Amino acid sequence: MNRYKNVKIVLILAAVVSVLTAFTSCDSISLSPVDCSECYTDEPKYGEIELKLTINPENPEVFITLYEEEFNEANAIFSEVIQTSTTMLTLRTNKEYVVKAEYLKDGRSYHVINRAKLKTKRDYETCSDPCYYIINKSVDLRIKE
Repeated sequence: MNRYKNVKIVLILAAVVSVLTAFTSCDSISLSPVDCSECYTDEPKYGEIELKLTINPENPEVFITLYEEEFNEANAIFSEVIQTSTTMLTLRTNKEYVVKAEYLKDGRSYHVINRAKLKTKRDYETCSDPCYYIINKSVDLRIKE
């Protein structure tokens, strides 16, 4: 019984060493969120955000509305009918938005509402020069099944 316990410990240690070696090797994948080709010297005032939508037989098109800061009809700044499962919008960075997608689900009206904010961050180490990059570049507005 004690012999099997020792074998288990050795196998677990070997697995841990293998994982640590993979993460510390020269060929390991970078865990940095910065893609230097999408890095800006000056802080960007605008960026693109991807909206993920559900397009299906019941919803061949989706009506979206974009609101500045809070979900209030007076704050609606953009609306459009979209016929693809993803679409891109250009928005100001570091500003709060709310996005609403209108669907039918089993013949009833169904809304998906989510917040959006393109945030900028400064990176000093990843690229050859310090630069700004944008995070939160996607908003999921798909119907949950």
